[in-house]
Amino acid sequence: MQEIEASNWHVFELELEKLRKSLDRRSSPLLFRGQNDSNWKLNTTLDRSGRAGMWFSDYYRLIADVKPAVETFRNVTWDVPDYSLGVSKSFQDYDEFGRFPSGALYRYMVYLRHHGFPSPLLLRCRVFRV
Repeated sequence: MQEIEASNWHVFELELEKLRKSLDRRSSPLLFRGQNDSNWKLNTTLDRSGRAGMWFSDYYRLIADVKPAVETFRNVTWDVPDYSLGVSKSFQDYDEFGRFPSGALYRYMVYLRHHGFPSPLLLRCRVFRV
């Protein structure tokens, strides 16, 4: 699969048009995953689950609390620190928060989101050529 990054909507439309022109009759149609109406606000699943405005420190505490169960039931280990005062303080320290999230924490959050756990992540649009 080839990933094509689009820096803005115009570039996205150009790439999409190129992709459509490259398909022949035997190709399956393109699929779209996203919102049906451009007037709808972009909200995270965390917002849509009724937790709009939840502090990230509270979200982190929640995903840290469920981590042992996720690891047990999925037979996987995540290198994510347990919630602590030090971790909580890093959310308030701009310099530390600027390097956040770590790769391991980001992968854990994406894993949870993929399996239906509400998330503060808002993913950007990408076009993939299969």
